[in-house]
Amino acid sequence: MEKMAASQVDPIKLKTIETFDLIAKHFDSTRRYPWPWTRKLMEGIKPGSRVLDMGCGSGRDIQFLISRGISAVGLDASRKLLELAHNKIVDVKRPANNMMVGSMNDPTADEQKACDTAPTTQGLMGLFQADLENPPFISESFDAVICFAAIHHLPTRPGRLTAIKSALECLRPGGALFLSVWAKEQEKIQKMIAESESRHGSEGAAKRFQGVELAGKNSQVILENGGYWVDWHHQDGSVHQRYVFFHDELDFRSQLADATSFSWTYEKFGNNHCAIINKD
Repeated sequence: MEKMAASQVDPIKLKTIETFDLIAKHFDSTRRYPWPWTRKLMEGIKPGSRVLDMGCGSGRDIQFLISRGISAVGLDASRKLLELAHNKIVDVKRPANNMMVGSMNDPTADEQKACDTAPTTQGLMGLFQADLENPPFISESFDAVICFAAIHHLPTRPGRLTAIKSALECLRPGGALFLSVWAKEQEKIQKMIAESESRHGSEGAAKRFQGVELAGKNSQVILENGGYWVDWHHQDGSVHQRYVFFHDELDFRSQLADATSFSWTYEKFGNNHCAIINKD
């Protein structure tokens, strides 16, 4: 699988992808089953549907979708998480030689055709390593798109808006996008923010890549307001950083309003702001 050259990827994205590759197995061990509220949302997707999971990680939601008679395609920026998803799902549902892990570059004609023309039958249709802002699928390919706890890892507001618009572009008319981000207001999130500010710099212009290694990049690049380096404490004792933009409800609603003119509904589940956007 060809990988996008590091020089072509935003350094904050690159650092976050590298972190998820490093922590993949430990991360997977903490994400065995869908959260109850994501199960509730996914139960609204009809069996026989064709669904894209944007930010699929190691595949827990894909497993749930398949168990309900749904065809699923997974997309993630982390190769290591995709490999875990591949290993836990493919052997059960479809021979490995039908599973293509796509590249971070623009998809080849064969990669896109393999996904876009795959039969709508129960099982895993494909796994693609790709940017959330540029999913490698033709328009109106899916009946539903799920994107749980993923776009908040994108380091700019225009990037997050592009990801939402791209997800909607993938939907067929009448389909729905199920979207969630971490809620800044929650006590658990406030603790994450306090730890991030203590280790990596305070809110605003003073917040830099302090204590975060970015190979070949200026360590004094400034993060956007609301963006933080969140530490992952690995079971081996090492600490790795992921970028997260923490949304308050106003941020999230404003982002939705700027991203689409389609109708949407808002819900708050635990530590998450959630929306269902209907492609009317």
